[in-house]
Amino acid sequence: MKKTIKSIVIATFIFLLLSVPSAFAAKTPEDLGKEHGEEFGKIIGEIYGKKHFEDGRKMIWWDEGRDVFDEIPELKEYIDAYHKSGSTQGKYNSAFDDAFYENFTEKYIESYQNANKEKNVEFELSDSEAEKLGKLYGEKRGSSDGKSQVGSFKQSGEYDYVVPSKGEVILDTETDNGVELSSASESYQDTFYKAYIEGYEYGFKRELFPEIRTESNIGMFGGKINSQDNIVSLTVEKGTFYYESFMSIDRKGPPFEVFTPGSYEYAVEVENSFNSVELRKPLKLEFQYIGSDNVGIYQKDEDGSWEYMKTYIEEDKIYTYIEGNKYEGSSFMFLIDDNEEPFTDIDRHWAEGEIRFFKKNKLISGYEDNTFRPDVFMRRGDFLTVLDRVVDFKGSGNYNNLNQFVDVDLMGYNKESISKAINLGYVSGYGDGTFRPNMPISYKEAEAIIKRVVSSDFEWKDFSKTLISEKQILSKGYFNTDELMNRAEAVYMMYKIKSGTLGD
Repeated sequence: MKKTIKSIVIATFIFLLLSVPSAFAAKTPEDLGKEHGEEFGKIIGEIYGKKHFEDGRKMIWWDEGRDVFDEIPELKEYIDAYHKSGSTQGKYNSAFDDAFYENFTEKYIESYQNANKEKNVEFELSDSEAEKLGKLYGEKRGSSDGKSQVGSFKQSGEYDYVVPSKGEVILDTETDNGVELSSASESYQDTFYKAYIEGYEYGFKRELFPEIRTESNIGMFGGKINSQDNIVSLTVEKGTFYYESFMSIDRKGPPFEVFTPGSYEYAVEVENSFNSVELRKPLKLEFQYIGSDNVGIYQKDEDGSWEYMKTYIEEDKIYTYIEGNKYEGSSFMFLIDDNEEPFTDIDRHWAEGEIRFFKKNKLISGYEDNTFRPDVFMRRGDFLTVLDRVVDFKGSGNYNNLNQFVDVDLMGYNKESISKAINLGYVSGYGDGTFRPNMPISYKEAEAIIKRVVSSDFEWKDFSKTLISEKQILSKGYFNTDELMNRAEAVYMMYKIKSGTLGD
């Protein structure tokens, strides 16, 4: 006769209670509770996972804050009975419960999915299909939630934006052929959920904040386009691009979960046969603004995050320049960060804008006294760390290759970037067995690294001419590359790398 779940639970309890006495004597209550909780959780999790699938129940998904006993009440009865059966209370019980919860949920999900595979009901969709479906389902749900709040939003100007949890989305979503998303691989679920949230936000905003679009046909003679609400303007100078294109500004809605939104999100798009323009000059993007100086214009990245742009503030407006060789359209807004503590020593410095850009995007940090010290020499280790953040050295630092240096203990927080740079052949040490991470870097050393990492054509003397023309600064490296580079020069050069204008 097939054993019932309850009989298996009882048998498991008896097994644990009859564990070898010497094991009880040799282990602390916490260790013993953890050991028993792990064993019991795995056994019962496997049983319930398979049973729920065979009974046609949806797989239970535990988000943070949800209790396994709320989903399967009889488990609490079993465990309470076990706690009262004479085992050591207190620390043992606490360790048992923690280990049980973790191992039950893990084994339950694994067992449910394995049972699904045995029935040949598997997801065979690619990540690209997961992304497409995720956006579709997310937009539908977001639109529905947004519509439900339109009335109250028009009355009060307030709305409640609550993103569905991953567990909720996975449980509530089925494919067209009726297969539950909970049966898919973790990778598929992650891709689906990320796209779902993007679609949800779009659908939600679309209902509460209908897009307002303006467009203008712009060619080699340049032009200017204003958003319909006159908050944003885009200026295209003569000769910026030659292929006649429609430039448009769409007001999308406010951003969610980023600092304090100062504006709606505005998409500045290009419409031609390429959906892009080759830029010979930067585009000027301007927002009407009056208020705190703790403000910045941000651009939306491909992953949905927002990156600060070098922002200029005037009496009643703020503006930035869209740089690079090609523009394919993007979204922008300005945000207010009232918690920002700007560096105290960069006001009116020639590299102030680039330094602010790097600080706001967490590419550099300053000193404990909240200074940046732009005219202090750049150290070798710091140079590599910042460059790694800008271009992303591939691989990871294993640190084993640093043991060859007698001054490895001086590398500090630069250790990982130095290790990666050595693995990739970007740098090496000195003949005396040192790396000298805290020694100032010369223009010649920096030039050699940039040649290997970014462009083999890079020459500091040529870059010095850019400094003269754009910043009216004459670098010491123009005359002698054995001289030492300062922190402002390093940041400015890396800003040009990040913006794709190093060779301009």
